[in-house]
Amino acid sequence: MSKQPLDYRGVTGGEDPAPQVPRVRWQTVVSCSLLGTGLACGVGALAWPQRRTELVAAALSLGISGVCIYFPYVRL
Repeated sequence: MSKQPLDYRGVTGGEDPAPQVPRVRWQTVVSCSLLGTGLACGVGALAWPQRRTELVAAALSLGISGVCIYFPYVRL
C-alpha cells in the first residue's frame, strides 16, 4: 500500500482563508478588571454609608484608570 501524495495548494483569490480568531489583549483584560472592581466599589458605596466617601473615591479612580489603560490602544 502506497501513501497518497500530499496536496500543497496555496490560498488563491477564489478561496476563503481560515477565519482569524480575535485575540484579547492584556490591556482589555486589565481595564475590564479595573472597571468591574470600580463598579463593585460603587455598589458597595450604596450599601455602606459609613465608608461612602472612600468607596466613591475608589470607584472613580478605578474607573478612570480602566479608561486610561484601554483607550490609547483602541484601533479605530
